[in-house]
Amino acid sequence: MEGISEIAPGSNGLITLPYFAGERTPINDPCAQGMIFGLTLQHTKKHLYRSALESIEYLIAQHFSIFEEHNVEIHTIMAVCGGTKNPEWIQIVADITGKEIATAAVTIGTSFGDAMMAAMGI
Repeated sequence: MEGISEIAPGSNGLITLPYFAGERTPINDPCAQGMIFGLTLQHTKKHLYRSALESIEYLIAQHFSIFEEHNVEIHTIMAVCGGTKNPEWIQIVADITGKEIATAAVTIGTSFGDAMMAAMGI
């Protein structure tokens, strides 16, 4: 993440499709393929990295669009685990999704979120 904040949003026109291992939801296509395009000699490793992070966040934003289509409102994202240690990544998530990002005092990981969702469901 070092130096990622030096790269402006949009990674100077570099676009990544992050389907390097297929894609689950919402596309549900195990044969989907990733791609990096718009690459020029002016791009650096930092551009590639930021573009990859942005592509993941656009996938998350796509999920929120689907939720909204089904009248499910999401106002806050709870970030857990390793991502909470990267303020630049948290900011990218907030910028792309337009959602508030919250972190718990203890960010023990996704199993905690799973347990919280199960408890809410009961």
